[in-house]
Amino acid sequence: MAIPLLIEATGTYGDDMARSRTLSLILLAMSHLVDGDVDHGVDAGFRAPCLR
Repeated sequence: MAIPLLIEATGTYGDDMARSRTLSLILLAMSHLVDGDVDHGVDAGFRAPCLR
């Protein structure tokens, strides 16, 4: 249930919402991994930028 909602949310965040997009991508990666979809989980994790 979380995966489609997180995919939709990450697609709507602009550059001014980098922190929210990053956290959503981390949650998306975790959701894919818990669901057993390692390839999509790793892909989502790598799309999450490193915030400094």
